[in-house]
Amino acid sequence: AVVSTQSGHYGRGEAGKISYKQIQAKISYTFQYSGVVVLQLLTPCILIVELCLILLSLHFIPSTIPQAHTKTSQIVPSINEFTSQFRSIFPLSFLKSVHGYFIWWLLSSSTAVSLLSSGYYHLATTA
Repeated sequence: AVVSTQSGHYGRGEAGKISYKQIQAKISYTFQYSGVVVLQLLTPCILIVELCLILLSLHFIPSTIPQAHTKTSQIVPSINEFTSQFRSIFPLSFLKSVHGYFIWWLLSSSTAVSLLSSGYYHLATTA
């Protein structure tokens, strides 16, 4: 039986004959959004790891940097002054809570986006 070829429908044509262009179009349609999906999944993971490492490193920030007898010894006092002024403005507990909030926000927003996108995909494929 011969089925008429309609544009936009893959795999229709003569029974038992599929052209390479139809296969190529079907495969390219599958991989068209793979970069977006990978970016959507990897970016939150990378940001979560970075924020967790920053949160862990907040425990180990020294209050002063020891001075070395090198050319950078002139820079060290200014760094110590900066860290003392920074800590007087933002206490360590505040920085920990801000980083904890960023981690929570990133996890909840990536979960919400994933749920909405999977729901949209489900609705788009069943329609």
